[in-house]
Amino acid sequence: MLSLAYAGPACCEGEYDVLINLYFGEASANLFDWAMTHVEAHLPFTDRLALAFVWRVTDSGTESLSFGVDFEW
Repeated sequence: MLSLAYAGPACCEGEYDVLINLYFGEASANLFDWAMTHVEAHLPFTDRLALAFVWRVTDSGTESLSFGVDFEW
């Protein structure tokens, strides 16, 4: 597995974070034995409103894709 993560201050008083995981299998026929990619992101618009995103894809296509809205009051 190769994992890349980044978090930091956003332009609009919030904190954003991004996570990308690449998974590899031993017997895969794909380039570099790639098996799956998992991506998560949390992107704020203000300190109380943010979008969330999760995507998981394998060699057979997209397994899951979801979007969300985080709102605090």
